Amino acid sequence: MQMRDRRSKRWLVMLFTGVVFSSGIVTFTSKAFAAPTCAPSFLGRLVLEPQSDGRVMKLVQPYVFRDSKCRSWTVPKGALVDGASIPTALWSIVGGPFEGLYRNASVIHDWYCITRTRSWREVHQMFFEAMLTSKVQRTKAQILFGGVYLGGPRWDAITTANARLASQVGGKGMSNASPAERAAKIRKLTNESVFSLHVEKLTDARLERLTELVGSEPMSVEGIEEAADKLSQ
Repeated sequence: MQMRDRRSKRWLVMLFTGVVFSSGIVTFTSKAFAAPTCAPSFLGRLVLEPQSDGRVMKLVQPYVFRDSKCRSWTVPKGALVDGASIPTALWSIVGGPFEGLYRNASVIHDWYCITRTRSWREVHQMFFEAMLTSKVQRTKAQILFGGVYLGGPRWDAITTANARLASQVGGKGMSNASPAERAAKIRKLTNESVFSLHVEKLTDARLERLTELVGSEPMSVEGIEEAADKLSQ
């Protein structure tokens, strides 16, 4: 009987030790491979030079947004942006593509909608995070993000892959080319013009309904996307 009790206790000790040891491995592994996180921030100072048409802006110096996943979203010196990535229906909220607190986020968003070297979903989500970093009121940022998600430009994975390849190919033999010329070559190699964004029309009725769905209380990115998807059906 005593021998059986000793064996039972020994078995329990071994089991407990194994659980603790396994937990330690799991904890260590999860920490070792945890995705890096950063405090979102803008790097540099945004300086825009209006062009002769009154709408297009040229960056006087590089401008960068670093997101919470530590990814850098860089817009080079000389880049041309025109706010076309933001559906015009949303201008009634912000006043224009280069006005207010959301201007900084708009410039980064515009450039990546032109070059398309990252997926459309990543670009739109970056826009949302960049607006919050610029201190745009959260509910307003949700409406703007929802509007861009619903009515902004989209492109497929093949376009992104080709754009990345074209950005490498386009750089060869173009050491003296401006960012705008490089972007033009990228768009040519991917069979699209520089500012051909194929923006879906965001009607006033849809915008009003979107405002009702996402403009009253804080929501997650996934929640905003789900609400916008319902309106597109």
